[in-house]
Amino acid sequence: MNNYLKSYTSPEEMGQLHFELIEWKTLGPEHGFLLGSWALDRGEGLENLSGHFTLTWEQKPEVGWVIIADHSS
Repeated sequence: MNNYLKSYTSPEEMGQLHFELIEWKTLGPEHGFLLGSWALDRGEGLENLSGHFTLTWEQKPEVGWVIIADHSS
């Protein structure tokens, strides 16, 4: 999030960030894999951006589900 805020200096450049959760795969009793897409809609005059992301999750007894790997492209 810090990189996002540094990269876009105005609300118009920031636009509206949207996520779609495409697929969840259980990798075992304590792990899961999430595939999703993201889209940044920035209105007229600025290029809209989009891509995909994957998150690998682990369920920890003390805290619940946590992200242990994150990739966006």
